[in-house]
Amino acid sequence: LDQIIKILPYLDENIIFLVMGKDAGDLSRLKKLITKLNINNRVIFTGEISDNDVLAALRISKIFVMPSQWEAFGISMLQAMAQGNAIISTKTEGGKFLIKERENGFLFNYGNLDELRQKLNLLIKNDKLRNKISKINVEKAKQFLWINIVKDLEKLYISLLNK
Repeated sequence: LDQIIKILPYLDENIIFLVMGKDAGDLSRLKKLITKLNINNRVIFTGEISDNDVLAALRISKIFVMPSQWEAFGISMLQAMAQGNAIISTKTEGGKFLIKERENGFLFNYGNLDELRQKLNLLIKNDKLRNKISKINVEKAKQFLWINIVKDLEKLYISLLNK
């Protein structure tokens, strides 16, 4: 999360960084960094919130950033996609699986703050691109509905039984 916090002073001053979820032991350090950078009014920590509140927050947001060093799949990315967010993710397994560069989001190398800032600025400033990505993500997320996954699983089981 500190990657996003560190570039926040270099983004449009109207951008708010919403951090959802319980403290995993890093909240105090992150708050000190925010104070040091004088961006207290631009970062909101929700703490642990209900699934409904998470979805409500994602519905009103435009861009979702997954700055993880490691991410196996990316359920939170998929939730954000389903709510119409453009995605920026590190090049983790989950990020590379769900994101096609420029089609439905962007990937960046973990720790590369310049790359993250450039890609965030592109999405912030380019409404047309962001809206295009948003529509694509809503449709792409539908591929992962249980009804669709069950169909693929059923085909797999049938093919294995016929061997």
